[in-house]
Amino acid sequence: MANNAGAVLALLCLVAVAAATAVKYPVDASWFANRWTLDDWRSSLTQFQEQGGSIVWQRGANFRVRPGGPDEINNDPDYVWCVYLENCVQNTIDQVEDAGLQVANWFTYANDENYNDDTLLKCPGWDIRIDSSRVYHRLIVPHDSYSSDWDCTFKKGQSVDVIFTLYNGIDPHALLLEEAQQLGMGVYMPQPCVPSDTDQRPAYYEFTQRVMKDYEVRYGKYAPATYLGVYQTNEAWLGDWYESLCDAYEILSKMVHDLGHLFVISPYVDINKSQVGNASVAQQKEGFKACARSGCDIIAVQEGRGCAKGAYWWNFQRDTPVINVDPVLDDIVHYLDPTVKAAATFGEEFSGSNQDLFKAFEEAVVELNSQEDVKTELWLNLEAFEYLRDQPCLPVDTTGNGMSELIDRTSKQRIDWGLAVAGARPTKMISFAWDADYLCTDGGYKLSLSDEIKQDWDRPIISLWDGAKTVLGFNIATAGITFNITCASGYTTTVTANSVDAGYGTAHNRSPLLQQATINFSGCASDAWKCVQATNKAGKLSYHEWCFEQ
Repeated sequence: MANNAGAVLALLCLVAVAAATAVKYPVDASWFANRWTLDDWRSSLTQFQEQGGSIVWQRGANFRVRPGGPDEINNDPDYVWCVYLENCVQNTIDQVEDAGLQVANWFTYANDENYNDDTLLKCPGWDIRIDSSRVYHRLIVPHDSYSSDWDCTFKKGQSVDVIFTLYNGIDPHALLLEEAQQLGMGVYMPQPCVPSDTDQRPAYYEFTQRVMKDYEVRYGKYAPATYLGVYQTNEAWLGDWYESLCDAYEILSKMVHDLGHLFVISPYVDINKSQVGNASVAQQKEGFKACARSGCDIIAVQEGRGCAKGAYWWNFQRDTPVINVDPVLDDIVHYLDPTVKAAATFGEEFSGSNQDLFKAFEEAVVELNSQEDVKTELWLNLEAFEYLRDQPCLPVDTTGNGMSELIDRTSKQRIDWGLAVAGARPTKMISFAWDADYLCTDGGYKLSLSDEIKQDWDRPIISLWDGAKTVLGFNIATAGITFNITCASGYTTTVTANSVDAGYGTAHNRSPLLQQATINFSGCASDAWKCVQATNKAGKLSYHEWCFEQ
């Protein structure tokens, strides 16, 4: 009996593993909130793998300037043990004044990282470790300039900046890498968030250079399979405001490249006229190129749909009210700007579409490579939230997954839509954010978004069609797949695939799940548009159509 029970248990385990590995949904990566035990990381990462995920991105904390100076730190409860038990602030003031120096800025950085003293404490005497109820490091660095080979000397009268770090005793990032290695997953570690104020950047660069070297000392053993690189948290708007950040990216990417790792960012688009005026697709293509030239190896563009900075529509829908096609988007538009008129059309509210944007970014990757020998990867950042507060259940987390607001999560249907309009163009897909959006049910949802995906992952998604023979998408290289075509003239037909290629994405540096089907269709040659959807053998119809426009 015991042997039979063991055999049954083994069979059940095999079935469970088979079910877990069967899901193939093209969200490769996400941001995760911190976990504080290996068991918690193992549970969450395994859950992500069961949905098809394989890569974790982590957000860096703010390099926080303290405008109130010593008084502000003295009154911060996180530093109470440093201040009242070790007198760390006053001792710093005394040391700086005794050396004939003056403090310009005070900074703190708290990201629960167990830094290596030999790496972080570069300058003996100036940099110290403070052991109290928490572990603190205090650094004194130049205020006016940054040099990667600074020799720790100051001149009398020079302005300096003071930096305090805080460690509470458990490093969730170290635990993440340990568990990710066991599960065969990749991680992009958190680079401290670059300040927008350029006056704060010399101190920031000096600190960040040390953190990057600390990562190499502590985590180099996980490279290159698990420790893939670092993610820079400060997000550029590709339509404008990116020049100053690109200056920072150039310095920061060099720090990372010199250590043999990748430097990745996730800038955002905005084509909402009520938010930024008439910002064009061409402008944001140029912003993308500027980021690539600054050394960004992966540019995971935020699609913007979740906060009405982007929109899914075809050119023939320009005069169609947004509410008729995407009522949730219309709700977000009016929530963010109640002055927008009712029943505003796509053309009135947006200067372009996500279809146009990601085609432009795909073109930019090719042009940069062929014309400038600049190599970068385009990723699609799918926003798994809706900027509304009808059913909020998202945990507030300013580090880790980085979701700092209580807003609604989205549906599998809308994630499919984002993949339909742009999924054929990037190398990979990432989605913001795992804990906040994919696991949430307590806002009144029957299933979590992750569970919705697991139940419906095999639904066809069409992501590109040339209007004739070639269709690209997900779950379309399957037996019994049919394609339903509708033309502007009203003509409709259904055709089957002549051939399929399940390995198309891998062969063309696109999502490994991207597939190709070829069909026989040459009709509607003079129609302004023609659209296609797919139905699989089980009768599942793709939620959204792909439209070819003349």
